[in-house]
Amino acid sequence: MARRVEHALQIVLEELITNSVRHGPGHDHSQGSGASSIDVHMTVDGSTVKFAYVDRATPFNPHCDLPPDTREVPVEQRDVGGLGWPLILHYCELYEYWYVDGENHYGLALKAN
Repeated sequence: MARRVEHALQIVLEELITNSVRHGPGHDHSQGSGASSIDVHMTVDGSTVKFAYVDRATPFNPHCDLPPDTREVPVEQRDVGGLGWPLILHYCELYEYWYVDGENHYGLALKAN
C-alpha cells in the first residue's frame, strides 16, 4: 500500500475513533460508563481501499448532520473542534450510512487522488 494511502487511512481512522470515543456511551458521565465497541472492516483491491466503520456513538449521519465547514474561517474566529468530518471527507467518499440497533454504519472509500 502506498505511503500516501497509509497516511490518509491513519488520519481518517484517528478522526473516526476520536468521534466514537467523544460521542459514544459514557461520554456524558451522568449517563454512566456504558459499553462501547468499534468495528472496522477493510478491503483493498488494487488501488481501491474501501472500509466499513461501525460504532455505538450518538446517531450521526454525515449526509445531513454536518455542521458548517469552517476551514476557511480564521482560526481565532472558529469554535474548537468540528473539523473531523471535513477532514475525513477530504480523503474519503462516504458512499453509505445507516443507523440501526444503536449503531452507526459508515461505508467509506479512499479517494483515488
